[in-house]
Amino acid sequence: MKHPLPFASFARRLAVAALAVAAAGSAGAEPSPAPWWRAWRDEALSAWIEAGLARHPSLDAAAGAVRRARAARSVAAAAGRPASAAELTARFGRRQTAMSGTDDETIPPVELAAGMTWEADLFGRIAARVRSADARREAAEADRRGAELVLAAEIAAVYFDLARLGGAVPRARRMEEVSRELAGWSRRRAAAGLLAPYEADDAAVEADTMARAARDLDRQRAEAEALRAALVGGDIPDAPAALASMVLPDPPDADGGRRAVLRPDVVRVFAYAAAADSAADAERKERLPTISLLARAAFEGGRGGSDRAEWSAWVGPRISLPFGDPRLRPMREMAEAERDAVSAEARAVLLDAVREIEGALAWRRQAAADLTLADRQATTLRRTADSIRRRAEAGLATSGETLAADLRCLAAEDDAEAARRATHAAHVLLLRALGG
Repeated sequence: MKHPLPFASFARRLAVAALAVAAAGSAGAEPSPAPWWRAWRDEALSAWIEAGLARHPSLDAAAGAVRRARAARSVAAAAGRPASAAELTARFGRRQTAMSGTDDETIPPVELAAGMTWEADLFGRIAARVRSADARREAAEADRRGAELVLAAEIAAVYFDLARLGGAVPRARRMEEVSRELAGWSRRRAAAGLLAPYEADDAAVEADTMARAARDLDRQRAEAEALRAALVGGDIPDAPAALASMVLPDPPDADGGRRAVLRPDVVRVFAYAAAADSAADAERKERLPTISLLARAAFEGGRGGSDRAEWSAWVGPRISLPFGDPRLRPMREMAEAERDAVSAEARAVLLDAVREIEGALAWRRQAAADLTLADRQATTLRRTADSIRRRAEAGLATSGETLAADLRCLAAEDDAEAARRATHAAHVLLLRALGG
């Protein structure tokens, strides 16, 4: 099967670019940029994420995969270095030699030998396997970075959830109190004939709804605390700051096609594509001759047919031509099929990454617009509530109108806080889509 042209012209070049970017980042020529979560300038958030990255067991598995990939690279490279071994053999039998003529003699029972083999990689088979191992090591490193990115994003999401719930729970209880007061006022007005009975019933139902909402927020906070303990640990003393006091970072420069190449999942899959391509190249070269340099020294001794010990030592090249191995063709076809499959997966992952970045950018813009609108509505209703309160003090509005305005104001503040949390979450999602 010929190498597919789309992969040769696209995937391989993009894999090289992605690996070059990663190699440049690991070379240490420039100081590493600050972690993305530092953009919030929130010490509690940074402490949560850094504690989770230091403790969570999922990263131990990723680190183990990196160590295994590094060891596999060492194994592949070792095939191009001299290998030596010593042998001690016990033998039982007889033989004919030039010295014994037609008579056979007992084989010396002990043979001690030492040998060295060094394959000359003239056709690049070993080099191809080393390139494949290098690419798989880079894929494992990208897997580790991806696991860190996912974990950090999950911790940030829980942090912003708890920051919102820290204000939402007392606000919900205050809304329940106000709605109870409004229901009592409505009930008294209905008893006096100043309100229809259904209006008092509606107020009572609204109060019950507020009570259920407050209990639901308590449940959400308990679940978020449990998730925080699972992701970060149970001994983080710093509580989230109020959402209103947090600095929302500016949107990053996000060219979807350019930044997608930096994502850990894209680097990973293109590294696997490069590894599969090199592995297929190595399998094709298995059909070529293998040229090695051999050296061997052997000593025969013990009680045998001759009274004197015998030894030999020699050095020379060896050429092996694998012409009768039925496994070579199916192994080559299997490697080429894997290369084609991984190259197709790499293109699909890249396209998905670009779409995900564009979607995250759109959500970040929409969340910022929703937050602006929610803040404006909350400010307007706060002014309205203040105005109604002043009118009530002047005897121009009822206490029911004041309570209803307070309730609307609290609900608008809750909506604004939810929009603020959604904006922070959208920014985290965008950074995750960009690969940090």
